[in-house]
This record gives sequence, structure tokens and C-alpha cells, in this order.
Amino acid sequence: MWNYRYPAEASRLVETTEWLINRLIESSRNQYDGISLPKRKRMKTFDSNGELAAHNDLIRTSVPSRAVCYTDGSASPNPGPCGAGASIFLQDPDVIVDIGASLGRGTNNIGELFALGAVLQELLSLRMSRYKLTSAIVFSDSQLAIKAATSRKVPQTNGPIVRALRATYNAFPKDFSVQLVWVRGHSLVGGNERVDRISKAYALVPHNDEFVAFQGDFKAHVTRAAWAPSFPLSALPLEVFTSRLPAPPPRAPMRGSPFVDTVSSHDAPPAAQRVSRKRGHTTSVEGVRKSARLASNHDELDYKHND
Repeated sequence: MWNYRYPAEASRLVETTEWLINRLIESSRNQYDGISLPKRKRMKTFDSNGELAAHNDLIRTSVPSRAVCYTDGSASPNPGPCGAGASIFLQDPDVIVDIGASLGRGTNNIGELFALGAVLQELLSLRMSRYKLTSAIVFSDSQLAIKAATSRKVPQTNGPIVRALRATYNAFPKDFSVQLVWVRGHSLVGGNERVDRISKAYALVPHNDEFVAFQGDFKAHVTRAAWAPSFPLSALPLEVFTSRLPAPPPRAPMRGSPFVDTVSSHDAPPAAQRVSRKRGHTTSVEGVRKSARLASNHDELDYKHND
């Protein structure tokens, strides 16, 4: 039977179950249509051939007065057993100086910092015995290590090793030029591939998984051998650099205080960045080591222990 309803009541919306379902479907459709997918970030690409060419241009002109150096650090896993590696190519006579160090448990950043400090310390020693040596170009794939050596900011981590690195870097006299150059890792640069393998070999020696305190100087295992291939280095194939690598000495178990570091990625700029330094304060190697020890003992608060 039909029931009469007043006009106001007849126009009132009856919220039935079917009406509620339709409203939910409509609301869901509106929300779905309003969703926009995030834009995909373009992957950073780099021209390995171009970067290799830029590196080769820097070493194409070989002169006996300039040493060509490479440094690298490794930790596998990161953090984990840590090692540092470096190589110095000298002319007249042609010699290669390989430097390696097993640093105990640490990060790749510690290896990078130590490798740069070790090669600078060895250059100071070589300068005393090679009077023709007046400059050096040092290639590193770590922006962190290069900035740590050249910056004047107070280090937030690894304070002792960073201060020792700066003391060694600033020890070169005015008549000796040190040029720090960033090179992308694994970009087919022969010298970089060599020190990469050296650092990994020293990181993987037995009993290298214990914490070891930084002693204030960059004491490392140094080997010297005649460099049979010719110069310039830019004309040599990659296989020449990855052969005849130094063998790390055995490492005895030892206990100590831990290095502490913050793991950070190696974000690098699109083009090689170079930093030149032509001034210093001391010429004595012992003076540099003494100042480095004083710097390392200045602030022990930079050590933080990871549980």
C-alpha cells in the first residue's frame, strides 16, 4: 500500500546499505585516481673512457723529478678487517715502492686515510735520498681522505688519524709540490687497480679482525723493486699493474683499542677534482712523526667504542 510522505520527508536521502557501498566505491576510485607515481631518478652515468683519458693526460708527461702515487683502503665487510695500500712510481732509476698495512678491525674510511698518510710519509723519506724529486701527484679514489688532508675543520670522526694526516701533509717544504687528485675507483686506471688489490690483500691476512689503536704515525710494510716496464704509465696495459704484487707479512694476534668511524659512501663529483699544496713547515721526518703523535694524543674524545 502506498503511503503518503510530506515533501520534506520525501526528498530526504535514505542511507541504505547499498548507498553506503556505492559511496565507498566512489571514494576509493577518487583516491586511486589522485595517486601519481613518483618520478624515477635518473641514474648517474659516467664516462669511464673520458675519466681514464683525463687521468692519462696528467701523467702523460713523465719527468724524473715527479713521483706518481696511488692510494686505496679496504674493509671486507665494512666495517671489518681493514687494510691500506699505496704505490709510488719513481724514475731515474725506475723503481716502484709498494706500501701496505693491516689495520685490524675498521672501515674503508680508515684504510683510505691511513693509505694517504702512509704515502705522504714515504714521500718525505724519499725526498731525503732523491735530490731530484721535487713534486708528487697522488691519486686517490676517496674524496673523504682528500678533504680530510686539506680541510681545516675540526674532524668529527677519526680525530687522531686525521690530525696526523694533516700534520704529514703540511710538513712538505715550499719547494716540494704535492698534488692530490681524485680518481674514480675501478675505472680501469692501472695504478688504482694495483693499490686496490694490495689493500684487500693486507686486509685479509689472518688475525686482522681485532681492534688496533692508531699509534700516531703511519707505520707500514714497504717493499721496493725495480720497475721494468717503461714510462709513461699511461701507455701501459692494465695487466702490467696487477702483476707482481707484494706479499703481506704474517700478523700476530694483538689486543688494543678500537678505531671508530662512520661508514659513508664514496659519492664523488662528476669530474676529477685536484688540490695542490706547495707549502709546509718542517722537513725532518722525525719531526713530522713527533708532531703526528702529539696530534693523535690531543683529543682522545674522538674515539667512540662500538658495542
